[in-house]
Amino acid sequence: MRYRKSFTLTITVSTTPPQVTTYSKAIKVTVDGPREPRSKTSKNINFMLFSQCTLSLNIQR
Repeated sequence: MRYRKSFTLTITVSTTPPQVTTYSKAIKVTVDGPREPRSKTSKNINFMLFSQCTLSLNIQR
């Protein structure tokens, strides 16, 4: 079995007031096999949800 690295997942919903939650020790589970290595820096992913709020995910390893 491969060693699984955990990361911290922060979810921010841009509402008034903003909603923020953090989940520690999250792991990524894949079923499609190995993938190319990625950098170990923070990543921000933004999604537009409806017209009034944005969901922002900050993933830190």
